[in-house]
Amino acid sequence: IANHFDLYAHTNFLVKYRFDLFRDANTITYGIRSILYDNLFQINQVVATMRESGVETTSLATKMKAIAEENYSDSCFSLLTIAESLNLSYSYLSSVFKAQTGTNFSKYITNVRMEHAKLFLADPTYKISNIASAVGYRDTGYFITVFKKYFKLSPGEYRLQFLKIER
Repeated sequence: IANHFDLYAHTNFLVKYRFDLFRDANTITYGIRSILYDNLFQINQVVATMRESGVETTSLATKMKAIAEENYSDSCFSLLTIAESLNLSYSYLSSVFKAQTGTNFSKYITNVRMEHAKLFLADPTYKISNIASAVGYRDTGYFITVFKKYFKLSPGEYRLQFLKIER
């Protein structure tokens, strides 16, 4: 939590009790429960303040987009990769991204990959299999299927159409 919200636990969340001073298991349980509730209440206040200001989710979605732009060519890259690198849950990131961008992450990364593929196709020296690999697809056939669904043209047809426009 401290890493996620850029907080320092020793200044924002206080441990109020020394457990060695408690007499028995019931008072220790009560002490632990009290600390948990106190700290969860403080965390909830921090999160609510950040949500009201819009800082948390907006900057997180922006950060996710930047990470996607840097890693689109990695065929193993996914939202799970980002979740693990940021130490946040997959479902939380998914909901934040959808709320801030209006699309899900899977569609976003496909969009990024297709736009880069379009740029590669402008150069006739690149083979379609190399382009597929360069934009994060291990299977050229799947890349062609996705490209066709996205642009309503196969990569080869798109390239021919692009080259006609350039002449």
